[in-house]
Amino acid sequence: MHSGNALDWAMGFARSVVLGLALLFATAAAAQEHPLAGRIWAVAEERFVTEDELVELLKPARYVLVGESHDNADHHRAQAYVVERLARAGRRPIVAFEQMDASQQAALERYVMAPGDAAGLGRAVGWSNAWPEWRFYQPIAEAALRNGLSMVAGNVTDEVARRAMRDMGVLDAEFVARTRLNDPLPEAAHRLLERELVMMHCGMTGPVIQMMMTAQRVRDAAFADALTRRDEGDGGVLIAGTGHTRTDFGVPWVLGKMAPGATVASLAMVEVAGPFPRAQDYAQLYDSARLPFDYVWFTPAAARERAGDPCR
Repeated sequence: MHSGNALDWAMGFARSVVLGLALLFATAAAAQEHPLAGRIWAVAEERFVTEDELVELLKPARYVLVGESHDNADHHRAQAYVVERLARAGRRPIVAFEQMDASQQAALERYVMAPGDAAGLGRAVGWSNAWPEWRFYQPIAEAALRNGLSMVAGNVTDEVARRAMRDMGVLDAEFVARTRLNDPLPEAAHRLLERELVMMHCGMTGPVIQMMMTAQRVRDAAFADALTRRDEGDGGVLIAGTGHTRTDFGVPWVLGKMAPGATVASLAMVEVAGPFPRAQDYAQLYDSARLPFDYVWFTPAAARERAGDPCR
């Protein structure tokens, strides 16, 4: 499923340079206000790396998981930059999206097989208004189309997730077995996921949170399944929220069960926050002793309307 895009190599290279400059420009102003904005932290090595170093570190990984805040345009430009640079380095990964589900896969394939640009792809697949506008994700699709990379709808439908929350028996037995979905999370990881969902839902506890944990795990399994089953021989890049790309209980944990020999790299886009001037400080935002990713790319926070306390 490769693109018929007629852009030649020179145009593609020029656009990749523009993309990189746009990303640097987007973070330059904020870098004057916060010491981390625009910097990339290698968690295990506890050091900052350049964009070129990051690409070299990501290249050997079969699966690269790039986490985002969904409404931050800088995050999507950075994701597109990663896809572009990996392709220019000779990698041919598939690009799997959390934001598209199995019901959209056929439309996605039809669009990619016919000549067309990325601007029309969202409309062609029936982009859901549950996500930010398609224009946020368009740069990622442009990078994939420009380099002839296959794109995959990685998610289960909302209906499947809702039904599975109440009864895992509705899921395909082969899918459950293949993704090891019945394997329990380690106790510590289980507690971390539970606390994260409680915090995200304003302190709610009880059966509803347990159902949400099931839905989260089903989606993580679906993303890992999409990456491994649709792998065309050179791995894949996952575009998803940072909660799914955590190494302690997210897609990396599932891939460790499904494909224990595969190398996985998790890169999180993380918004800078005033009280935290050091990279290590951000671990507390994830209720963890250290950041639960392999690499963290710090960005300015997105401009958002202030609507008061969402938990009131």
